[in-house]
Amino acid sequence: MYAVTTVFCVLLHFVWSVPSYGLDKCVRQDSGNSIICRIRTLDSDGSSISTVNSETYALNIECNHLLLFESTLRAHYFSTVGSLTDLTINNCKLLSVPDNTFQDLNKLRRLKIRSKNSEWSPTKNLELTLNSFNGLSEMQSLDLAQNNIKFISSGVFCSLENLNTLNVTRNRIKLWGRLVSDKGVDLVYIH
Repeated sequence: MYAVTTVFCVLLHFVWSVPSYGLDKCVRQDSGNSIICRIRTLDSDGSSISTVNSETYALNIECNHLLLFESTLRAHYFSTVGSLTDLTINNCKLLSVPDNTFQDLNKLRRLKIRSKNSEWSPTKNLELTLNSFNGLSEMQSLDLAQNNIKFISSGVFCSLENLNTLNVTRNRIKLWGRLVSDKGVDLVYIH
């Protein structure tokens, strides 16, 4: 009987936790130009963030950490929110950042992607293409910690001309080429 009660309580907790994320819900914070979206996954067609206002300057996307479903990005994924200066993607199980994903975000200064893929599986790695960060001419801070990245190609970050801080902590990087141009960038790298 104790085992049945325990299972019932766990299932009840799970059911209460899922709806707040299962209903792809975006709400305004502060003055209304900052949005937090609690969603199940990032859908490849962009429908997960379709309700976000085009004038939003800060967007925080949180995928449900209890559900281990893959999220998907595509080229120009954020084209409807071109005024963003801050973008955070947290707990979304991403396996790749395709070419030109952020192409339309020419005002973006801070980008934080924390897929936490290692919680999903030690073999689930975030892969970056040579053109993943195209169009981010104003990027100052890029945080790619906790993504289970194993390889970074030479030149991936070279298009980020204004980059001051790059955080790649808590990844499993085994190989990496020349990360950025010769100008000063604070590189944070701790295994």
